[in-house]
Amino acid sequence: CMRVGGVERVINSLANYFSKEFGYDIEIINYNRDTKEDNFIYDPKIKILNLWSVNNNKNFISKFMNKYKTRLKVREQLKNENYDIVLSMATLSNILVAQSRYGLKSKVIGTEHVQYDGHKLKTKLRRRIYYKNLDYLVVLTKEDYEKYINYFKNTSIIYNPVSTNFNQKPYDAESKKIISAGRLTEGKGFDLLIESMKPVSEKYSDWKLE
Repeated sequence: CMRVGGVERVINSLANYFSKEFGYDIEIINYNRDTKEDNFIYDPKIKILNLWSVNNNKNFISKFMNKYKTRLKVREQLKNENYDIVLSMATLSNILVAQSRYGLKSKVIGTEHVQYDGHKLKTKLRRRIYYKNLDYLVVLTKEDYEKYINYFKNTSIIYNPVSTNFNQKPYDAESKKIISAGRLTEGKGFDLLIESMKPVSEKYSDWKLE
């Protein structure tokens, strides 16, 4: 997908890096209908292919059929282009690509960006079933590696890339601020951060959390 978020930033960083530094032919397949291609700046040589289908109907059958059609489109694209490497981002994309890879000669690499226990039971079961179709799986932490390696041996740890294209300012070591940024959703754990700030504030009253 091509929305604004951490996974999309990683897609942007990796795509630009391999395009600019190694001259690889990069094609990004997007199947999310909430698309704005100008959310990130891509190297001009990178192709962005949209396979999404507009479907505003929320009933179960319509949603199922839309997902089925999307899987067929992805499968057809992977088969027709015969990519050397297919790199999927995040759990649902990993499952979709794993379902579509039968008969493909491409190396298929899945990447995880959510902690191992951060999904519903249904997604966990699908992950367990379909990940065996991946060639490799990349996770972000040692904790997740130790869980995945129990049933998927081709698992590695690679941390997220950090872009150097920020408008950086000198760090003020005397600011006494703790800063956290992200969506205000349960998965980001801001409730835990705020709760853990209480003993810090009691001991160091001049420190602040923003």
